[in-house]
Parts: sequence; C-alpha cells; structure tokens
Amino acid sequence: MLWTHHLDLPVLIMRRLVMPIYKITIPNVNSEDVKIQMEDKKYVRIIAEKKERREDKRKNSYVMESSSSGYYRRFCLPENANVNQINASMENNGVVTIAVPKN
Repeated sequence: MLWTHHLDLPVLIMRRLVMPIYKITIPNVNSEDVKIQMEDKKYVRIIAEKKERREDKRKNSYVMESSSSGYYRRFCLPENANVNQINASMENNGVVTIAVPKN
C-alpha cells in the first residue's frame, strides 16, 4: 500500500529592522531530506520529502508498506533582500530558520 500526501507548511515571519526571519516547522523530516533553493533571485523554495518502508516477513506471508509525504513552500523575498547573504539552518526539532539580510 502506498500513501502519499503533500502539505503546505505554515511560515512564521518575524519582521526585524535589520532582516526578516522566516521560521518553518517541518515535522518528522531529517535535514538531509530538506532542500532550500533560490528561484529567480526573488523567491525561496523549501521542499521536504520523507519516505518510509516497512517489511514484515513471516513463514507464510510477506507484507511491505511504503509511505511518502512531501512538504512544499515558496515565498517572495523583500525587494531589498541581499540574496547573496541569505542564511538557512535547521534545528533538531525540525524548525528551519531563514534569515534574509537587507541591502
């Protein structure tokens, strides 16, 4: 059985004088499964995908279950964003922080 679902991620935007900070919580996903990409120097795209597979082998039966979940979020950067200085990090609890310095 294959279950697949894709969810939009809520984004907390903290407006600061020096730079806006975006915080996105991505549940149950490891940092290696998260991609943060720039698009056209005015958008940030966050894509996360988690795949799981479970096998149960018994004497007279074999059961395999797979599941996949994906997360996607794209947001527009401020016009005065310094795209060369954007910093992104992910904490152990699944929170992605993106700091966007201004020019």
